[in-house]
Amino acid sequence: MRMAVVGHAIWFANHYPEQWRGDADVICPEGSEVDYSWLMVLRNWRPDVTLFYRPELYPERFLHHINGFRIAFLTEPLPVLKEKKLETTPESALQLQVYKCMAWQVFHRRLYYDRGRAETVAFLGWPIDSFRPLPIDTANFYPPRLGTTRPIDIKLSRKMEQIESMS
Repeated sequence: MRMAVVGHAIWFANHYPEQWRGDADVICPEGSEVDYSWLMVLRNWRPDVTLFYRPELYPERFLHHINGFRIAFLTEPLPVLKEKKLETTPESALQLQVYKCMAWQVFHRRLYYDRGRAETVAFLGWPIDSFRPLPIDTANFYPPRLGTTRPIDIKLSRKMEQIESMS
């Protein structure tokens, strides 16, 4: 199965599939809402599944050309709903405006990262299929070992010897 993941690497690289680098069946193009040429790469690559982080940034007219199963993963915070009224901040009000561009019908599945905002999602009338936490590529948190000792370990042990000799 060929999988594509779209999302700005600076924010979403930690949420790409585990060990995606070097996997011939996974592609993670650097998506941008300024230049949509990366969508042509996806169209030509013909993924079976494409996961879109921040799907509200991509126009419907382009998304229709991406083959396979398209999953929207909405990752921006929503305002709190209290007494049937949204408590917005300037930032959340702006985000709601951006979400108005969302091409809901283009996606086969629509996920939102925060189950705690289910009431807000229902109030907005969004067709969210499921609430899921963002996936985590744990490989980013376990760097390869350089050996049994590291240069910093040696410096720390020498410093400790100096401190102990002073007492």
